Amino acid sequence: MELKDDIQYLHMYHSKTPDPVKETIKLEMNKPNGKLRILIATSAAGMGVNFSNLNQVINYGPPKDMDSFVQQIGRAGRDTSTTAMALLVYNGRQCRNLDEDMKLYINNDSNCRREILLRSYNARPNNERYGHACCDICAKDCKCDKGDCNSFDHPYDFHVDDYDDETSSSESDTQSELSSDY
Repeated sequence: MELKDDIQYLHMYHSKTPDPVKETIKLEMNKPNGKLRILIATSAAGMGVNFSNLNQVINYGPPKDMDSFVQQIGRAGRDTSTTAMALLVYNGRQCRNLDEDMKLYINNDSNCRREILLRSYNARPNNERYGHACCDICAKDCKCDKGDCNSFDHPYDFHVDDYDDETSSSESDTQSELSSDY
């Protein structure tokens, strides 16, 4: 099965995606120079599917627990040849029924995100290995002599407009970033 020219760079992967399309997606995603560059997916792509050459994951809305979050962001960087990056974009309404670890991760604005994530699993990171490339918080606190490292370099340059809704549990859209070498 060939991907049509008008969708060769973008595809969707979810539980209702036909199996032949899923197989085509897997083949294209695993080619070093495959046509497919962007995959919009539900958690169906996070369980039991291994995509090599994947180095960026964008989550729209946080999962309810840290295990699911780690599973989702763990799709990136499996080949270890490139730095992997995950971006979490959400608004207040999406944060209602989260477990305590996810709430701590999302509400954090001062502690290393990698440390918070690993502490959930009784592990300790070696942040010296990553320095300012560890996460957005570490980038802000970095004191190295490598130029302007206190502005976290993210491959996506965009602005999230303020979110104003009386039913929201926060006043604006928020984003959290985690960069890692997996």
